[in-house]
Amino acid sequence: MPIQVNSIRVRLTLAFAAAATVLIGSACLGLVVYGRRAAERDADHLLDYATNKVRREALNPDGTISLPELKEEEYGLGGENMRVVAYNLKGKVISQGAGNSLPAYNPFNPGPHWYTGHVVAKDGVIYVALYRHMLPEELREQELFLVILSVVAILAATLGAHTLIGRTLMPIALLARQAEAAGGEDLSVRLQAPSQDAEIQELVHTLNGLLVRLGQSANARSRFYAAASHELRTPLQALSGHLELAGMRPRSNEEYRDIVLEARAQTDRLVALVRDLLVLNRLETAPLPPTEQVELNEMCQSVYSALQPVAASRHVAVNWQCADAIIVGASPNYVGIVLRNILENALKYAREGGEVTVSTIADAFHPKLQVYNECTPLDEADLGKLFDPFFRPDRSRNSRTGGNGLGLAICRAIANASGWQILLEQDNTGVTATIVF
Repeated sequence: MPIQVNSIRVRLTLAFAAAATVLIGSACLGLVVYGRRAAERDADHLLDYATNKVRREALNPDGTISLPELKEEEYGLGGENMRVVAYNLKGKVISQGAGNSLPAYNPFNPGPHWYTGHVVAKDGVIYVALYRHMLPEELREQELFLVILSVVAILAATLGAHTLIGRTLMPIALLARQAEAAGGEDLSVRLQAPSQDAEIQELVHTLNGLLVRLGQSANARSRFYAAASHELRTPLQALSGHLELAGMRPRSNEEYRDIVLEARAQTDRLVALVRDLLVLNRLETAPLPPTEQVELNEMCQSVYSALQPVAASRHVAVNWQCADAIIVGASPNYVGIVLRNILENALKYAREGGEVTVSTIADAFHPKLQVYNECTPLDEADLGKLFDPFFRPDRSRNSRTGGNGLGLAICRAIANASGWQILLEQDNTGVTATIVF
């Protein structure tokens, strides 16, 4: 399989290799420096030891130099890298060790490769010299071994990290294969955790939760499209049927007028349905409009003034329990849509001759609007579905109430987009809709 530079495995391996190189290289360099300094300290100690030994053994009791030939071996110094040379007071060599194959030693110009110590006598000076050029040569093999060992350790650590990271990330690859093998249209599939690692378990749980939500959303959207198709087809068929009926035979002006009025009613219903569908789509796709300072009580009165004919036709009394001026930061259009749908539903579904109570509650952070209408209690299952698009309880499907079942769905979409809360609660006498801004 080709190496992908943007792979997590490759990046982590390279990062680990770089870190290992820095750490092992630093340790190797530290050992080399320590080894060289230790060798230099050992050389200084050896030179001090040799100088003291020569001072004790190469001088006569009277402080003069013992004239027999000086030999490094006699002082236990070895001849590999040591030289012992005695000079008289005139600077003439009077005795010196063999020094084997070492370069010539001149105490007056020793050069860079000699450590020098000396013993002062009455008749001259004995110089003890250590040839330090031998030290790097002695350490070179050790340093070369450390370098080779470091390279091997870095390569082994990199290979091990690559293998370990690959095994660690393997469950993610297995999850990807599971997701790829699943059908794109089958959102009921659930991923299986390929390992018992807590992180993988959490990831699988999160992905399965996402699949559940996507499945629910897809099912809801499918039901929405089916319901929308049905709701659109009904007025279109009615409109087409009435127009076809009008053309089947000559009719009186009164009959034509009735047909046109019915066609217009179906057209109005179709226009309202398309308008509400467009509103729902805009709420899902368009950004929020700019907010303004909206006075809630004034907006309620303005909306109700347009709905007074509905209240009068059903003989519904509206009670107002409004606090002082309540300012809400929101889109006036959104507030108007929500209030119109809530109040219109309350007036339509209230018991004929009953009451609707509109209350505004002041709060510094969360002002509220409550609309209560007297009505026959709903089934609990129906109450929870009232916000679903096109849902209407069977007893509400009549020509008296009308509507297309999108009002509360639009209210919930606006509330979700605006960060509001909208709640429905009921008791034995009616239903209360609460909006928390």
